[in-house]
Amino acid sequence: MAKFGRAAVGHMMAHYRREGDVPELRANIDASRTRNNYSIRMYARGGRNEAGIVPGRGMATAETVAARVAAVEEKSGRKVRKDAVVLADLVVTLPRDVRDGDDKRFFKECVEYMAGLVGMDNIVGAYVHMDEKTPHVHIAWTPVVTKPNGKPSFSYKSMMTRGKYRALHKELAKRVEGKLGYPVEIELSEDRQKEKVLSSVPQDKLDAARAAIEAEYVQPALDKRDEIEAECARAAERLESLQEEARLVEEEIEGLDLRGEEIKSRIGRIEEERRGVEEEADREGRAARERAEKLERKLEEVEGRGAECREAIERNKELERRARKRTAFLEKWISRFKRAIKAVGERIEAVRDGIASRKEEIRRERDRASFPQRLERARRAAAMAGMPLAVPLPDDPETAIWIDGEGQVYERYGEWNGSRGTSAAADMAQARSAASRIAQSRQAPQRGRGRGL
Repeated sequence: MAKFGRAAVGHMMAHYRREGDVPELRANIDASRTRNNYSIRMYARGGRNEAGIVPGRGMATAETVAARVAAVEEKSGRKVRKDAVVLADLVVTLPRDVRDGDDKRFFKECVEYMAGLVGMDNIVGAYVHMDEKTPHVHIAWTPVVTKPNGKPSFSYKSMMTRGKYRALHKELAKRVEGKLGYPVEIELSEDRQKEKVLSSVPQDKLDAARAAIEAEYVQPALDKRDEIEAECARAAERLESLQEEARLVEEEIEGLDLRGEEIKSRIGRIEEERRGVEEEADREGRAARERAEKLERKLEEVEGRGAECREAIERNKELERRARKRTAFLEKWISRFKRAIKAVGERIEAVRDGIASRKEEIRRERDRASFPQRLERARRAAAMAGMPLAVPLPDDPETAIWIDGEGQVYERYGEWNGSRGTSAAADMAQARSAASRIAQSRQAPQRGRGRGL
């Protein structure tokens, strides 16, 4: 997405329409394929807006935008500011996974989506370029909005809000997938973004830049790489030692697990024996009660047999007492075994906590070993982006330091004015010192602190 003032409109229209002599915009154009370019316009058909193919350069020119500026000034009664954004441009590159023959459908869906996002009346034109390295469409539009008082005004910021811009890739991908019947890669990967940026730079400038970079940075970087590799090797040895220690602890846990299974098995056998004793006592009790009932019936028949019946009743009581005593004995041992299992479980949990702590220590060792490499990658990315980037700390991922393209390290976002930076990132000791100070301070995030660029 790009924004342009009135001074750049003619320049961009010349690029869209392949008119005039604009060397910096024609460096990557294959003139033999320019005849394959075409335009896309929006039409109102059957109560809905649709995009249609227009052969050649299309109808919109710099005068089209000038006329819209004049119309806004007339309706609003105010002059449009000289520095106002009067033209915006969305470039959508044809994804590599769009199937053959679906390119025009893809570009039309992009134009229809943008018309729905910014308003059909704001679409100036859409220009498909097939004569550059990768086919793409320029969707040009004027950011005209209607103010609460009903008057028009140019306001790119209020039309293309941060929320709309963030949702653009996702919503466009969803729309295209629904129309084409298969998903396509709308948002470029990091490598594709680099490739796209480099494709617009002339080859002689790239060669000169590479030569300067190799002379000034490559050899020191190689020396630093050797130093980092040696440090990583030492860290790898430490990691291997910690992994061996962790393996021994895991073996100990496996042994404890086996003992726990054995104790559970013994408890199971005791439970079965207890159930067997209870069933036996129940059977004996039932038999005793049956005998007592028979004796009682005999007492009714023969009073002289009363002594025998009382003796049988006493035997029955003795059997019940013995059964209760044996059951109490078994329940006592079951309680002991349960306490033993609980103690073993607590020991297992303690060992597992130790392993988790040891694994976390191993992870921190690994993160600290890779921290210099992450700083160097962030420095290269900051050099390409032209602004400092954040690098989370290995011991505190919620806290970050900032590094710019020159290798300067800062404690907070927005402090790269020369007053708070440390020495170059090549001095890894100072970089770690800055990281340590931030981790120890544990300060709350400051207002205005970046959230990742």
